[in-house]
Amino acid sequence: MLFLLPFMIHGLSLKKEFFKILKENKYYFILSIYTLLGLLWTEELFRGMYLVYNMIVAPFIAMSLIRTRNGLKVWRNFSWSVLLLSLLLHSDLLKVFFNYYEVQRFAYYYGDISLNPNSFGLWLNLSLAYFITIGIKLYQNKNLSNFRLLILIMNITLTVYFMVITVSRSTMIAGIVAVFLLIIISKSKLVIVLTSFLVSFTLLCVLITLNMDGSNQGGFIIDRFSTLDLNGREDIWGIVFNTSFESPDKFLFGVGTGGAEKEIGSAHSEGTVRISDDGTARTSTHNVYLLFLLQGGVVGIFIYLMFLINLFKLTLTRIKSTFMHIGILYLITTFAIMSLTGNLIYNPIYPFLIAIALALLTKKDNTKTYDTECFQKMFI
Repeated sequence: MLFLLPFMIHGLSLKKEFFKILKENKYYFILSIYTLLGLLWTEELFRGMYLVYNMIVAPFIAMSLIRTRNGLKVWRNFSWSVLLLSLLLHSDLLKVFFNYYEVQRFAYYYGDISLNPNSFGLWLNLSLAYFITIGIKLYQNKNLSNFRLLILIMNITLTVYFMVITVSRSTMIAGIVAVFLLIIISKSKLVIVLTSFLVSFTLLCVLITLNMDGSNQGGFIIDRFSTLDLNGREDIWGIVFNTSFESPDKFLFGVGTGGAEKEIGSAHSEGTVRISDDGTARTSTHNVYLLFLLQGGVVGIFIYLMFLINLFKLTLTRIKSTFMHIGILYLITTFAIMSLTGNLIYNPIYPFLIAIALALLTKKDNTKTYDTECFQKMFI
């Protein structure tokens, strides 16, 4: 994560952008400060410092994006990069240069390339949000040529296909809920018709492709999606609640920043227990909300929920003025839902996801002109 340091150094000089973000996203700054204070009573100082760093660096990235007006460009480049990476992984071309192996599911790799399908599903959802948003905006501006339409349909179809073959139930549920939320909230017939068509067409293509697959992958995917168990997460979540109610201090302020995994690992003897070199057992919370509850107490989870509510409020307020915020609503919704079954806050993409949201939700001068010019240039 050291490559993010230049953003922090550059952000120190951007006072105007800092106060813009602070004014509209005060809960994120309160959450960051509280997480920093949590280092005072944690037993996992270095893990806590990594989490604090992951959170603090996001506004600095957002400041740079606001100053350079590159928020959409970063989102575009990320989306195309994820799509290209997915194609390379699926074709096994990277195995020529790297030694890694797949564990039954796409994007579940160990070796030189290590990936988790749930985390990768978040990347794919973020990419899908961009392609949907850009398609709607280009159509609205009557700037969607036949070539661009073909590329757009191909990108959305491939992205959804990769989402399906990760066999990540949280990825698919989050995506489906986000799409339905867009249809319900948006009063525009354009959004409803285009979104419904794109989703239906894409799912049809994916189903046809899976049925043509001779490896019986389609059957495995259907079996996994039809079995909505929690894979032992309910035991871990029970430990979180039991630990949180052990004493008034833990209930109010938690075990300290970074200390959640060690606290669970000491009480959880089954499942995904990792033993470090020093003999410490650690287990992920598999839930961002319970992570903040355990490490920050009710104070921590309250601040985190207020931050998410504020993001939704900003997005819903501005979704009427620019179609860009349809994509922002999609990515925030998918992140909020996927956080129920995954500890995504430790994901390296987390600072960029929050930075893009903070940058694009912060008011700018001449916003209408900026959005229009960017969308005309951002597709390819």
